[in-house]
Amino acid sequence: MRITYMDEAGTSAREPFCVVSAVIIEGDKQLQEVKEYLKNLKEKHIPQKDQESFIFHATDIWSGTKYFKGWDLEKRISILEDLVMAPVALKFPIAIGVVKKDEYDHTADAPTMNREDYCHALSFAQCCGMIERYMRTQTKENTILVVEDRPSARAALKEVIEFLNHKPPEVSKYFPLDRIQEMPLFASKQQSSVLQLADIYAFLARG
Repeated sequence: MRITYMDEAGTSAREPFCVVSAVIIEGDKQLQEVKEYLKNLKEKHIPQKDQESFIFHATDIWSGTKYFKGWDLEKRISILEDLVMAPVALKFPIAIGVVKKDEYDHTADAPTMNREDYCHALSFAQCCGMIERYMRTQTKENTILVVEDRPSARAALKEVIEFLNHKPPEVSKYFPLDRIQEMPLFASKQQSSVLQLADIYAFLARG
């Protein structure tokens, strides 16, 4: 069984793209490795007094805001470089879904949703298609989804899974979903540390 951790970037109104990224890991073999990797990065880059409650957040690291206000750019880039190398070091795949917002009219397709939640749902659907393809062609296993909890989008993301579960196969040979099991589980980055890596790759893809 694989565990897939998903996070989004670009959900603010000023952003032209919305991105959802997914980190796919083997629960029994890699989960502890990923958590240990993040723990080691905290010990390498973050003062000891702050490590226990610290969360890697790409926007803050890159822009030097919140916790990283006043940090030297070179030090911040060094943190991002170590985070980016995690898939290489630990050998796990990433899936990405990207939507250019001005190409979609949410008022016609989903009038009850705002543009940001609608584009989030679309990029989530794209990413789910990539995950399903990977699970079928590379692993022959099933996966569950752990998704960054964005309360305004919870219902829409559940609807996406329900929709893809009934999508006709003539649209894509990877529909309806078969390897993605159950509804998404929603968690914060405090509750699920691997979501911090999904945050990094969503941020980079958006850029």
